[in-house]
Amino acid sequence: MMKDYHAGSLKRDEYLLHFLSHSWIDQEDPDWLNDYYNLVDNISLRELKETAIKYFDMNNYIKVVLKPE
Repeated sequence: MMKDYHAGSLKRDEYLLHFLSHSWIDQEDPDWLNDYYNLVDNISLRELKETAIKYFDMNNYIKVVLKPE
């Protein structure tokens, strides 16, 4: 079953139509959408930390702080 990760967007016809249309155009199985959310649900905190350490160099970044008026 698909989960709603974006404020009800998966429940809206337009959002589903977008993915189904692209699946049809690209001749892909639309079931990948269910697989995607299953994969996201199964990411562990340890895996997320290891990936962040691997790809983010904390010695070489720009920190930006927005201060709205």
